[in-house]
Amino acid sequence: MNEKQVCKKRKCMSLKVKIEIIKKHTEQKITTSKLAKEYKVNATSTISTILSSKAKILEHYEKNLAGPEKKLVSKFNYKRPVEQESDAEIEEQQDANKQFF
Repeated sequence: MNEKQVCKKRKCMSLKVKIEIIKKHTEQKITTSKLAKEYKVNATSTISTILSSKAKILEHYEKNLAGPEKKLVSKFNYKRPVEQESDAEIEEQQDANKQFF
């Protein structure tokens, strides 16, 4: 195969990078082609997609003020079966987990 025929893997942009792109476009009036070169994206359509969904991205950013690298927190409170001592304790854990549904 030729080097040109090999497809590159998709590049995932963080929320922080998308916010930077939006700010540079709106405040500094940088074109999509220059932003694509700066962020090493082959297609300007990627930048255009980010700019067209600007409201949604900003909404997610506002909800996520703890940081864009926020980790997923498990919503279940349970112990490993090895650590459980009795059937009553298992039932307590199941009742606690039912509260989330």
